Amino acid sequence: FVLWPWLPIVWSGGFPHNCLEFADPDMTFCYFRDDVPHGNVSYAFYYSTETGRTERCLVYTPPGYMNGTERYPVLYLQHGGGENETGWYSSGKINVILDNLLAEEKCVPFLVVMNNGMIRYPENEGSGIMDDCFENSLIRCCIPYIDSHFRTKTDKWHRAIAGLSMGSMQTNDIGFRHPDLFGSMGSFTSTMYHDTFRTTYERPWPKVMADPEKFMRDYRVFFCSATPQEDHLPLFLEDQRIMREAGIEGKMPGYRRVIHSGRMTRWNSWRLGMAEFATMLFKD
Repeated sequence: FVLWPWLPIVWSGGFPHNCLEFADPDMTFCYFRDDVPHGNVSYAFYYSTETGRTERCLVYTPPGYMNGTERYPVLYLQHGGGENETGWYSSGKINVILDNLLAEEKCVPFLVVMNNGMIRYPENEGSGIMDDCFENSLIRCCIPYIDSHFRTKTDKWHRAIAGLSMGSMQTNDIGFRHPDLFGSMGSFTSTMYHDTFRTTYERPWPKVMADPEKFMRDYRVFFCSATPQEDHLPLFLEDQRIMREAGIEGKMPGYRRVIHSGRMTRWNSWRLGMAEFATMLFKD
């Protein structure tokens, strides 16, 4: 196919695509406004010991960051399968969502770091199996780089992780395995449970759910959202059953599970989830 250069270009499903979006009165929170202060999105490059090469991430800094001295919380935000680190910026409009929320004083300012979650160790590339290459690269390489090159608050209560679809699975696995690093988690088209998901490691959620009191001490916010038309809604509902039986639902103040309107699909659903999650983050 041929890309039309006069239309926006996004990366999705493993390919570049042109993108044309029709205005929706229910989605104005993610549309660019001239009358609000705007943050900045920049590329950052760090060396990964796991891939043996330089990796790229996108970093959103809120309005005022460039001219200030204040330190900020950080959200590590992951895309879905077949996408890359540009997805939440080009398709998700994360910078616009946060600019608008901040202007309306609905959230606190924080940085957002977006990585390429498709990286694998060489023996697993193209296999469809998830290994811990991305997790190790994030923990050992990206987070130390961000904390040393940006003005961040480095305790776990000021660091969160979230993602959509495949990024939701990565969020659950990485967040659950590192409660010392992440104090909040968000999943859009979420799943802990997945009966066909293949990994080279043992998934941590069964052990985490076996000790709900520790779970509620380890995490301040645990947000999940989906829409009825998503492919993974049965898995989302299975997660809900697991957490209800664990005694978390209705007991943990920062736990929220949302099913959006049935007409909101994919990126609109993920944007809605992200916007609501943002209003819960990093508040005392």
